[in-house]
Amino acid sequence: MKKIISLLVLAAVLLSVSSCKRASELDTEGVPTGGADTACEQQNVNGETNPDTDALTVNDNEPDSNDTVSDAAERNKDSAGNVTDSAKIVDGMIVDSKLSSYIDYSADELEDKASVIMICRYDGQEVQVLPDETAPASYAGESFIDRYVTPLKVAKGSVSDSVAIRTRGGVRDNIIYSSDEITLEKGRSYFIYLKEGTSVRENDNPHYKMFSGGTQGCALILDDGTLDMTYIDPDDADEITQLYNSIK
Repeated sequence: MKKIISLLVLAAVLLSVSSCKRASELDTEGVPTGGADTACEQQNVNGETNPDTDALTVNDNEPDSNDTVSDAAERNKDSAGNVTDSAKIVDGMIVDSKLSSYIDYSADELEDKASVIMICRYDGQEVQVLPDETAPASYAGESFIDRYVTPLKVAKGSVSDSVAIRTRGGVRDNIIYSSDEITLEKGRSYFIYLKEGTSVRENDNPHYKMFSGGTQGCALILDDGTLDMTYIDPDDADEITQLYNSIK
């Protein structure tokens, strides 16, 4: 009888050791090896999330070959779930994506604030613009792209035969710059509201910029001649369409 009890005790001890070892292995497997750079979020011992909101730099982070723009966007969410303005490493390059805070203007406000309202066509001509020491401090070290469009019909303002629309973009010092403005597609036409841009270099060329927010004030013209209103506020759609139809 004593022998049976001893065997049972021994079996219980071995089972306990095996369970602890397995738990340790699971804990080890569940911990990201790359820290906050290779995981969207990490949890602390209290179960609270510690989102990675620090901008990544070339000096203190190594690129993750499996990282994507969407992965990085997830990683750069703050505790409220909003994507922060920070850099991400993608395919060995730093991607600095600036998401603008903006005022959601009504159609009337857009028309009032715009310097130019026109139908234009983009044929693919673009030039990189690098701010110099004369640029405002907020533009220092950035990179921009001027895309030249051909005005077809003008509802407001006076423009030349070729108009530069400037957005944040291009590559500078191993950093890819991007923003939330619409990227014009080669060979497509747009109905667009523009405001005058800010000079970022000595003898900067005249240019315009879109209204922050990416989609307000810019509508793709579809093949049937109507506007793509997918991203236009429904409350503004009728008024914007009416203005477009008055000049097309």
